Amino acid sequence: MNKKNGISLVELIIVLVVVAIFAAMAVPNYSKMRERSKSYYAETSLISIYNMEKRYKLDNGEYFVCTVNPCLPEEIKDNLGLDIGDKYFTYSIKENNDGGIPGFSAVALRLGSGVCSGNTITIYHNDSKPVKSCAIWD
Repeated sequence: MNKKNGISLVELIIVLVVVAIFAAMAVPNYSKMRERSKSYYAETSLISIYNMEKRYKLDNGEYFVCTVNPCLPEEIKDNLGLDIGDKYFTYSIKENNDGGIPGFSAVALRLGSGVCSGNTITIYHNDSKPVKSCAIWD
């Protein structure tokens, strides 16, 4: 009998099919993880805004609100001392009177295209836990 070394075409096709199946499972998970990482940065920025708003109120007797919507990064830096350079989200800080009690809400709006585009992460003056509107961010 003549024995040949190497692989057959059928074996090669089976290996390629298995690799394609693994790739098909990995790509959606990779996209979700990229989106989550972008939201973590925005969430951290909102928590920083929350903390600096509390300090701003102690120093000035009121919460800081942006003069334009969305906030200009320079305005946040000048008033709250935060340098938020984010190309995936814009930030807004608005007055929010909760039951007559003066407060604020800070909102991060997701820019660009994709599954969470146009969704928001919001933090309020009375709770430091951000509220997320895209299920992937949870």
